[in-house]
Amino acid sequence: MTKRRRSSSTEATRSPSKRASRRRAPNPPPASPNNAAQQGPRTRSRSRRQTGESEDAESRDAGTSRATEPTEPAGETSQSPVSQDQRSANTEAAQERPSTSEEQDSTNSRVPEEVVQMYQTLSQEWSRKPPNLQKCGEQLSKLKVCLLELSFLPTADTKPSKQELLVARDILEIGAQWSIMMKDIPGFERYMAQLKCYYLDYKTELPVSAYKYQLLGLNLLCLLSQTRLAEFHTELELLPSKEIYNNIYIKHPVSMEQYLMEGSYNKVFLAKGNVPAESYGFFIDILLNTIRDEIAACAEKAYDRISSTETARILFFENKKDVKEYAAKRGWTLRPDHFFEFNKEPEKKEETIPANELASQAIEYARELEMIV
Repeated sequence: MTKRRRSSSTEATRSPSKRASRRRAPNPPPASPNNAAQQGPRTRSRSRRQTGESEDAESRDAGTSRATEPTEPAGETSQSPVSQDQRSANTEAAQERPSTSEEQDSTNSRVPEEVVQMYQTLSQEWSRKPPNLQKCGEQLSKLKVCLLELSFLPTADTKPSKQELLVARDILEIGAQWSIMMKDIPGFERYMAQLKCYYLDYKTELPVSAYKYQLLGLNLLCLLSQTRLAEFHTELELLPSKEIYNNIYIKHPVSMEQYLMEGSYNKVFLAKGNVPAESYGFFIDILLNTIRDEIAACAEKAYDRISSTETARILFFENKKDVKEYAAKRGWTLRPDHFFEFNKEPEKKEETIPANELASQAIEYARELEMIV
């Protein structure tokens, strides 16, 4: 009895959780051979899927690590020393390689370095006051040969770069001004003929040059000084009307032409001291000499002789020495009474036309024609 009581008390003192667990965990049913056969392939397929997913995850992780490996910062250390050397070599190559914009600029600017250096030398020599005209002439001769290799005078088939056009235009502008200082009119005309291509055809692609209208005005004055009035008006029509009336470099030769048409020669001589640029003085002197020649030719036809004082006045000379030099060039003779006598050409005798002989010949020709018909 005592043992039964002890066992019952022991069972009563056991935790209720253990008793509940015993109650909740029934024995599993015996596995039949059919159930085992069905569960076997399922478990194997699940294990295969898990294995494949783990392998794919590993391959993705490995690919991600390889893709991100070249973009590691320079401060991080790599496990393999070969990859570190490769990254350093790639970094140096990237620093030495120019950017895309630099490559485009180098492609567009096709001016050789030799031409650029010679152009800079010419610009430095020309900017000196006064410039060495002999050295500038030598540089211009070399540069004109070098420009022949480039698009010196562009055509419709070529598309020169902007830098190439600017360098060629600046060289030609210096050459035109150099020709004036050397008093080479044919050379100036050649330079201006080449500059018109840049001033007119490429005016929308290039910035306006500071010497454009100054040189165009000099070209107009050059034509006017040689009394080439038809070419003067042809060149004037190529310019916009706004510049003709407002630009001081163009307005000056236009006013000179108006004075000549009016016969106001005194205004032309007075305008000698009011030129827009120093280079205009060369062509103004030529224009004044042209006007003197026309006045002297008219005086030879109008007078038999003229006093030296009146000659100096109408020819706009300030001293008698200049008058005597000009009279000697024209072949005038200075008499003791200080009058110049013109050496007129002897008048040619009028030739009589033999009217009777011409009439008889015409009648004879008519008779022969009638016989032939």
